[in-house]
Parts: sequence; structure tokens; C-alpha cells
Amino acid sequence: MNNYFELVGEIQYRRRSNFDELIESIENDPLGFNERDPIKEREERKFKDWQDKKDNTDMSVMYYMVSAIQYLNKLSDGEVKKIAMDIAMAGTQGFSPNKDGYKVSSLPDKEFSGKQILAWFYVSWAIAMPDAVDSLGLNFHEEYKMAKELSEKK
Repeated sequence: MNNYFELVGEIQYRRRSNFDELIESIENDPLGFNERDPIKEREERKFKDWQDKKDNTDMSVMYYMVSAIQYLNKLSDGEVKKIAMDIAMAGTQGFSPNKDGYKVSSLPDKEFSGKQILAWFYVSWAIAMPDAVDSLGLNFHEEYKMAKELSEKK
């Protein structure tokens, strides 16, 4: 059913019903980067709240990170960077820690849970582009530190 219908916010629906306004918005912002999406904003707020409420380390994220570190350390720098970029592209629609079924094109045999994909996202960037990790907006510094220590002991 999702292939035939989409849930569209009121603002987007109204904009689509006015043809002139629709054409103008496509000409001004063809990819919709500046378009306000209340549903996406609500999801972003929920994710930020989840990150802010996280008082201590999330052990499940830490264990997912150990697995990611072990897997990614076997790959070349270029392969890790590709995985990091593919996860980032998959995340343009947002990741929810409570959802399952995330897939990444460069890891076709894997399906990730929400926390798992967030852990892999953080680890792949920490390995491939450590200077950019802070720009991800993920508060997993302690989990990563613990995961690195655990994976070095194995």
C-alpha cells in the first residue's frame, strides 16, 4: 500500500493543489531543501530528546559498535569511507533508534536496527573521517571509547 500512497503534511498538500505555487517552489528549490516538513521536524525533535535523555552509556549501542569496529577494521580505508558515506546517504531521511529494517547499499547482506545503524554510522565515520565525527550530532563518545577498548582486548 505504501507504494501507492504517501503521508503528506497539510502544508505540502496545499502547495501541491495550487499549480502556480507548485511550479514556483520547484523552480526556486528543485530538491526541496528549504521546504518545511512538520513531520520530519517532529521526528528530529524526538531523536534529539532521546539523545538528551541519555544520561549514561547505552550498552546496546556499545556492543553494536564493537561489532562494527571488528568488521570495519578488516577493510581498506576506501571501503570504510564508502560505507560511511552510504550510511550517511541512507540517513538523509533520518534514523530512528526504535525502528528496524535499515539497509545500506555497500552492505547488502546486512539489515540494521535503529540503534545498530546509528552505532555503525558513528564508528564508520570515527574510522574513516575522525575529524568530522562531532558534526554527526550523535552523543556516543563514551560508547565508542568503551567499544574500542573491548575490541582491542579481543
